[in-house]
Amino acid sequence: MKRIVIEQNILLFLIDKIEPPLRKYPLLLPALFLFIGGLVAYWNIFTSSVWFASLITTFCLIFLLFFMLPSFWDQRINRLATTSLFFFLVGGTHFSLNDWRNNSARIHANLEQQTFVAKVIEVKKQTSLRQTLILDVQQSKRGELLDDAQGKMLMSYELKQPSDGLVVDDRVVVCTKVNPIQNRNNPGEFDAVYYYQSKGIVASAYANSGQVMVIDHQWSWNGLFTNWRNSLAHSMEDHLQGVFLGIAKALILGDKSNLEQEDVESFTNTGSMHVLAVSGLHVGLLLMMISKVLELFSKWISKRNALVLSLLLIWIYGFISGASPSVMRAVLMFSVSAAAQFFKRKNSAVNGLFLSAIILFMLDPWVFFDIGFQLTYAAMLGIFFLYEPIRDLLFFQSKILRLTWEGTAVGIAATIVTTPLTLFWFYQFPNYFALANLGVMVFGFLVLLGGMLFLFTSWIPGVGAFVAFLFSLTIIGLVKWVGLIDQIPGAVSSGFQLSLFELALLFLVVFAWIIFIKKGVKTKRILAVCSIALIGLISFKRLHVLQQEQLMVLKSNQFMLLLRSNEGNIAFYEPKLGVVEQIPQEIKAVERFTGTHFRTHVLHVPNLQVTLGKEQLILKKVKEGWSFSWKGKDYFYRQKGTPNQGENARLMSVKTQNYLAPITEQKPFILNY
Repeated sequence: MKRIVIEQNILLFLIDKIEPPLRKYPLLLPALFLFIGGLVAYWNIFTSSVWFASLITTFCLIFLLFFMLPSFWDQRINRLATTSLFFFLVGGTHFSLNDWRNNSARIHANLEQQTFVAKVIEVKKQTSLRQTLILDVQQSKRGELLDDAQGKMLMSYELKQPSDGLVVDDRVVVCTKVNPIQNRNNPGEFDAVYYYQSKGIVASAYANSGQVMVIDHQWSWNGLFTNWRNSLAHSMEDHLQGVFLGIAKALILGDKSNLEQEDVESFTNTGSMHVLAVSGLHVGLLLMMISKVLELFSKWISKRNALVLSLLLIWIYGFISGASPSVMRAVLMFSVSAAAQFFKRKNSAVNGLFLSAIILFMLDPWVFFDIGFQLTYAAMLGIFFLYEPIRDLLFFQSKILRLTWEGTAVGIAATIVTTPLTLFWFYQFPNYFALANLGVMVFGFLVLLGGMLFLFTSWIPGVGAFVAFLFSLTIIGLVKWVGLIDQIPGAVSSGFQLSLFELALLFLVVFAWIIFIKKGVKTKRILAVCSIALIGLISFKRLHVLQQEQLMVLKSNQFMLLLRSNEGNIAFYEPKLGVVEQIPQEIKAVERFTGTHFRTHVLHVPNLQVTLGKEQLILKKVKEGWSFSWKGKDYFYRQKGTPNQGENARLMSVKTQNYLAPITEQKPFILNY
């Protein structure tokens, strides 16, 4: 009995602390439990019928309680529990009903030759003789009949000539093998299965022009906005080139296909990658520019009509730039704010944030698993709840210093809440993010301003070229500043390997600080102790990762051998297609994942012997692959020929592994010693 009383007191204490924010932000609870329900449904714990039956039963129960037992709603705990349960079931039901994994009509990756009818919905990447396309499969041939089918597919399409390329809204018949999307499972490498699964892409394929036939062209809004984006991209290509073109496309159109890998790494290492993603800052700046232009016509356009026109234009821009979660979050929030002005109602930016999240989830429940969605909403939560407390820590009389500190406070607030996700997904933390933010605030704003002006003036002869020149200068300043910060020793700390449980604990501590930040000293001391303990645990785990000694042979068609030891860290790799200047991305991913910097060597000689301390690493090129020796043991990496019985499948090229077991996901060879 005493234990029950204690538990009730603890529960009531938590409700007293949490209920005031819930009253101020009534959409917080629905948004939170919608996503929790969707997360549980993602794990396939219950079937869609169970979710739906539970939702209907709960709804009927709430209806009965409302009319037959109104006193039930007088208790705060009853209201909170009922509301939470209802939205939890709504989220789970909605996700399960939209879970393509449970769709019996979806296409199946069975490595067999298949014929299907599909529509091109996106051209992800294009070179002169190759396209990477996303297809929406509509029908598949089973036997002699074409049956309805569902699912998106990633297809690599090889062209005979550039004019053979497909465009969005082309409907095609494809006859080719359908492959499962697989990870190579190298440490720290891009999780292709998770990424494409969140986009609803269920398989991949390769086809040449002889395996594809265009049936017709079906008009769609997606095609209209894509053509518009392509037209703007061609205009940029006429005025810009190289690094300027890549950054301009990423900043203005959300197209990162022309970005140089070195630039991406510099922006990532300094915590400035958000600048290269179309986000709320772009939408806000565009809205401000539109408002200034419309003010010039205030005699002919009323405020209400100007507001409607502004919203229409930012919605158009949102779809032109690819309708990413970060853009649509901003567009929806501005729309909510505008609607409040239109109907003369008070508006809360935080409630607008939660409402936009709910809308995006209801439109596509898989959006929760989009990394961009997670980062943009985490950043906005940090800014809304932590910016003012951080800003108030320092005060400057100088206006310039005050504005600089306020901009820095915004960056710190966003970084605090996004850090758990950064460590979990990218295994690293940018140590000089605040310093990088100083230059990014200035150059980033100028780049965005120049880019928006370029959008409106690129079609004007002479003026477009001049604006493009100024735009290029701002890009130079941004790239130089970010590159300068990236070159400072210790710019990034890597090797953080967080589990899902540790990620949840970090978020729990961060949001506890947000809730209790204005409470008493005693509460803050308890939180401080918990925070220090958790940071210490994560740091200790990272230290253990840094001290590991390993021999790795990565999964690739190239031979890549990495050695981590107390005597030094060294990596060897075969050049790919004769390109020796660029370090393979697989090795860079291992560096982020393990926090290790490798001395890299290209294998351009058939025999190599390296001495590390008292041990020798011997590598030798043989007819069917590579043989190597370490610590008295001999190993063989097969690239050609038929494997012998009992041969280690992890010590083979991807091509050989796929020949042996095409559907099995083999992991790389990693030996801890």
